[in-house]
Amino acid sequence: MNKIIYVILGLVLLIGLGFGGYYLYNSWTEETVIGDDNGDVNDTNDGKPQIVRSDFYENFRDGELDSFWLWNDGGLSDNFYDVDYVKEELTLNAGARTSQWTSTDTAPVLSFLTDQDYQLTVSMIFSPKVDFQHAGIGLFDTSNNKWIRISRAYDSHALETDLDIADSVYVMERDDIDGVKKYKHVNFIDSKIYLRMTKDGEKVSFDYSRDGTSWSFLDQVERIGLSRETQPYVFVYSTEMVPVKTVIREIQFNLK
Repeated sequence: MNKIIYVILGLVLLIGLGFGGYYLYNSWTEETVIGDDNGDVNDTNDGKPQIVRSDFYENFRDGELDSFWLWNDGGLSDNFYDVDYVKEELTLNAGARTSQWTSTDTAPVLSFLTDQDYQLTVSMIFSPKVDFQHAGIGLFDTSNNKWIRISRAYDSHALETDLDIADSVYVMERDDIDGVKKYKHVNFIDSKIYLRMTKDGEKVSFDYSRDGTSWSFLDQVERIGLSRETQPYVFVYSTEMVPVKTVIREIQFNLK
């Protein structure tokens, strides 16, 4: 009889330790912060976004986004996204007259929070047709909401020499001094592209690829005082009176 009692007590203790360990793990890996309600990219539906501190891979086969993703429609009902588990893709749609520029944030954005150094890789399909259409990846500095990004674009800002075309891959940054600072760009006419962003302390580097295997370095931006907590994101917008969309096939996030 005593042996049976001891066995039962042992099982209860093991179950309790299991739940306690699970709680401690979640408390360490899924810390929450309080969101704000002023309509910027830090907003969430529940006000408590998770902080991502582990690798993840997103291929949309389950037909939904993980709970750590934050959606911002830029305040416009024409901006929306759709996850298709049959095609295994995410479609991000931007309405006409949307933008992410010096003081405008009407572009639709999907993002998440992390306080780690990392590498973010995205496979997307985007075919811009008119001026100032962009789709790509970037990060927000959560201390001031400024961004650094790389995008597949159609942008006449790229026409600096006789060899340049508007179809391009472009690195840009929004800061307090220069508004939007334009870095290196390269001619690029393919609709399918892989973009990669690597954050290492205050340095953020950008690469692009046609096949996800052979990569070309484009540029590196050093942001002095870049917050430890950043907000990586995917985006699309169309400044002119033409809506646009981008199709995202894969998202890979790895800690450095």
